[in-house]
Amino acid sequence: MMFVGAKHCFAPTCNMLNKLKSRAHALKNEAFAVYLAAKDPRTPWIAKAVAFCTIAYALSPIDLIPDFIPILGY
Repeated sequence: MMFVGAKHCFAPTCNMLNKLKSRAHALKNEAFAVYLAAKDPRTPWIAKAVAFCTIAYALSPIDLIPDFIPILGY
């Protein structure tokens, strides 16, 4: 059994956990960068609108593009 703070763990499990942590850290940094760009008055309004729509779609519980539509659904 693996514990998060354990010294010994199986290589595939540790590797997957490290990849997940690094992706979560990268997502946090990118989300903060988008926030700062949207807050800056020098950012064009169209870029702010695209950022807002992207975040709203990502957080929306409604799926606007169904999964059965090729390429766009996935």
